[in-house]
Amino acid sequence: MEGPSKEFADPERQELIKLIAEDHFKLFQTKDVSPALYAFIWLADIEKLRETAPGSIAPMVVLLNPGFLKLAIQQWLQKGRSGSKASSKASSVTETSPALIPRRQRVTDPDRIPLTTSTVDVENTSAAPIKARSKRALKLTEERDKGCIVQRVPCVDVAHIFPSSLRDSHVASPLIQTLRCFWKEEHVDAWLKAAYGAGTESPHNLICLSPTAHRLHGNALFAFKFKSYVETENTRALELNFYWLKHAEPRTTVPLTEVPSLDLEAPSDIGLYNYQKGLENGHHVKSGEIVRMETDDPERKPLPLQPLLQMQWLLNRVAALSAAAEPDDLE
Repeated sequence: MEGPSKEFADPERQELIKLIAEDHFKLFQTKDVSPALYAFIWLADIEKLRETAPGSIAPMVVLLNPGFLKLAIQQWLQKGRSGSKASSKASSVTETSPALIPRRQRVTDPDRIPLTTSTVDVENTSAAPIKARSKRALKLTEERDKGCIVQRVPCVDVAHIFPSSLRDSHVASPLIQTLRCFWKEEHVDAWLKAAYGAGTESPHNLICLSPTAHRLHGNALFAFKFKSYVETENTRALELNFYWLKHAEPRTTVPLTEVPSLDLEAPSDIGLYNYQKGLENGHHVKSGEIVRMETDDPERKPLPLQPLLQMQWLLNRVAALSAAAEPDDLE
C-alpha cells in the first residue's frame, strides 16, 4: 500500500502511539487529544515516536497547545492572512495581501523547538511587508509546465509549494518550530534548505495549477507524492503520484489511538478532469495517477525540488487529518 494512509498500518507506529496515549491518560485522565496533535503524531517520524515512548510524557503532548499547532497548519495552508483564499494568478505582480507573522519572545537556541507554549502568542500577529512576485520566475514556470500539471489546461495560477508568506520566517514561525518537534533534524534541515536556498519565488518552488486545482490543493483536498526524476538525452522529467485526501470530520478532540485513514479514490462532490487527450476525451482524475512534469532547460527552468514535495506530502495530509480546511473555504 503506497497511498496516503501507508504509515498508519505500521504495527510499531500503532504500538508507540498506544504508549504515548497511556502517558497522556496518566496526566490528563483522557486519551483524547486535539485534532491537530492527533494528525502530527500519526504522521511524525517513527524515530521521534521511539524517543517519546515508553517513559515520561513527551514534550509534543504536554507542552504544545492546540492553538499553536492549529496556527502551524494554518500557516502551511496560508489561512493566517487575509485574502489567502484568492488564487495567485500568474499575471499578478504583487501579493494580494500581507502575510501574518506571529510575534514571538526571544528564542535562545533558534535551531531547537522551544519546550514551552509561551514562545509564540497565537492571538497576536503583525503583518509582514508586501513583496513583489518575480516576473521572471512566473514566466519560466509557465514555459516549463505549459499549463496545469494535473488537468492539462492552459488557464493557470502559478502556485507555491512552500508558502510565500513564510519567506522571511526561518525560525520564528509556529510551523517551522513544529516541524522540528515531529520530524528528524536532518529532514527538517533539508526541507528548509530547499525552501530558502533559492527563495520561494523560484521555479524550484512553483507549479502551474488551474484555479480549481489550486484551490483544492491549497485546502489539502489532494497532495502530490514524489515518485522519481527521469533523465533523458534532451530533457529532465519529474513523476509524481496524485492522491485525493479524505478529510476528517471536524471534532473537538480525537482518541489518540484511533487509527486514521486518508484513502479516497475520488471525492463524490468535487473533482478534476484531465484533458491531456482533448476536451472530448477528458477523464476524472483519480488517486494514484501519475503526474509528469518536464523541462528542456534544467538550469533556467528547474523542476520542483524533492524535499519541498516531500514536505508538501506530509503537511497536506496533516491538514486533511486535522480537518483544518473550513467548509466555506471550498465555496
